[in-house]
Amino acid sequence: MVHPGRKVKYPEIEEELASWIKDNRDKSRPITRLMIATQNLPEDLVEKQQQFLSFILFRRREHNYPLKYIAKP
Repeated sequence: MVHPGRKVKYPEIEEELASWIKDNRDKSRPITRLMIATQNLPEDLVEKQQQFLSFILFRRREHNYPLKYIAKP
């Protein structure tokens, strides 16, 4: 069991991942979250980013928000 106290949704995948991490650590290879969490980006990522930016800039102008209040939480 990789994480006691919580039921695993996909036990085979979690065991395989744990084994991969252990093998790499045994070989002194660093493992990062990015390596584990890498996923396929949506095909329309740029379009979605542009839509979001347009929305934020519109709201900023509409409500006169200073840029210092627009940031990642």
